[in-house]
Amino acid sequence: MAKKVTATILFVDIMDSVEIANYWDTRRYSDFLNEFRRVMLRGISAYEKDIKDVQLKGDELVVFYASGDVRRDVAYAVHLANMLKILWYTSRTNFGRIREGKKILDLGIGINTGEVISDYRPIINGTQKFAGRRRTYEGFAISLAKRIEGFSRLGKYSRIMAGHRTIAELGRLYHHYEYQFMGLQKFRGMSQGIPVFELKSCYSQEAELLAELDFKLVTNQLEQIRMFDPGNVWLLMILIGIYSKKKNHKKVEKLCREALTVDDSVSNIHYELGVSLHEQKKYEEALKHFDTAINLRRDCWISYVGKSVCLLNLESWDECIETCRYAIGKIPTWLKGQFCDDLYYYMAAAYAWKGHVKKAIANIKKAIQFGGAEIIRQLQKDQGENFCNLYDNAEFKRLRQGKWKKDGKGRVRK
Repeated sequence: MAKKVTATILFVDIMDSVEIANYWDTRRYSDFLNEFRRVMLRGISAYEKDIKDVQLKGDELVVFYASGDVRRDVAYAVHLANMLKILWYTSRTNFGRIREGKKILDLGIGINTGEVISDYRPIINGTQKFAGRRRTYEGFAISLAKRIEGFSRLGKYSRIMAGHRTIAELGRLYHHYEYQFMGLQKFRGMSQGIPVFELKSCYSQEAELLAELDFKLVTNQLEQIRMFDPGNVWLLMILIGIYSKKKNHKKVEKLCREALTVDDSVSNIHYELGVSLHEQKKYEEALKHFDTAINLRRDCWISYVGKSVCLLNLESWDECIETCRYAIGKIPTWLKGQFCDDLYYYMAAAYAWKGHVKKAIANIKKAIQFGGAEIIRQLQKDQGENFCNLYDNAEFKRLRQGKWKKDGKGRVRK
């Protein structure tokens, strides 16, 4: 029976595929399409959870997420979009084109979330006989995903574009992503414009996965692509994520400064630059970039964590406490678990340095409530960096050993 569901549709197409089909022979073009399918299926296998349907025909891929949890569907779709683009950038075809001095064959990617009709349709085999039923999806949201994908291909290189509802749901989930409003796009046959957004940065998970592959080969390829497309902030953020994973902080600093010359309005660039400068013990300069990241996005909670660490190293205890307290009070409930453990931990450290033992212990307990065993491991690794004033405190010793009085007794699971 047909029913209306909310689906997130990911539409992928190869740029310039019609053009190359005209001058490649049939065998070569067939091999090229087979590679495209292999790469797409490899990416899908990493994010196949909750995929309801996949349509892979010729040089096009359509993926449907419709689990009932719209935010989760959006998260998986955006993760998949990033991964597919990364894998295609480093495909055999594009390696060959870079060696020949040609621009890569890019992917156009559009993501849209909206209402569709889900139904089972009959399958007719080659002899016109009924061969079963399969789930299908129909609706305007699918057509709009295709049109958003088409819009992503304007110019020499494509970008990942998303509709307004996709971005709205993404913003409630993650603060790692940033995007730029591309205006109201009035597509053919539509009476009014539709808001379209370009993803400017990727979630670090995709970059970390890429860093586990052949590091030198992959980074060389991406650096070559960047020479053809120097204004691609998304690609710069991928490289920044890879080098951050490898702890090459000087390279991260260099890439961040290059990215700022392209677009200085992306808070994630300032955050990553702040982290790299902090790791190089350039605390005052790092603090300036964390402040800039916060000014660009007041909800960039991870930048408050970076700022609090810098303030600790600069011995600005009171400002560190105020920064942590402000962020904890403003973070939405559904995001507190991601950031409050670190914020309480650094606030506890600031109180410890000020000699306020009771307040330090109270904040350590709150950090353990959010961070559990990870916070205890941080306490155990502390060698006088933050909590030397508490080493003789009996309650601190119990917390450091993993003993947590929640119901009068008990222990944090490790």
